[in-house]
Amino acid sequence: MSFPPPEPGDIIYAREDILNDGSHPELPQNAVIASAGTRGLLVNTGEIEIDEETQEKRDIFLARFEDDAKELGPPVGCWPEEVMGLEEWEAKN
Repeated sequence: MSFPPPEPGDIIYAREDILNDGSHPELPQNAVIASAGTRGLLVNTGEIEIDEETQEKRDIFLARFEDDAKELGPPVGCWPEEVMGLEEWEAKN
C-alpha cells in the first residue's frame, strides 16, 4: 500500500531510532534523538546536496519529536525513510 508523503505541519512518527550524527553538539555522538515510534511534527522539507561534483541532491525533513513530557524537542534533520506519516502509522498499529 502506498501512502502520500507527509507535508509540513503533519504529524509523523519515527520509523526507527533517529540518532545524533554530530549535528547536535549538545548531545553525545549517536545519542537517540527520537526512539522508533516517537510522535513528532514535520516542520519543513527540503533537499541537501550530497555530492558537490555531481550535484546529486537528497530530500531531507526538518522535524521536532516529543520528549517524555510530550513537549516538542529541538528541530532535527532526518531522512524521509526514517519517518512515516500518520496514515502509515495507523495502518501499521
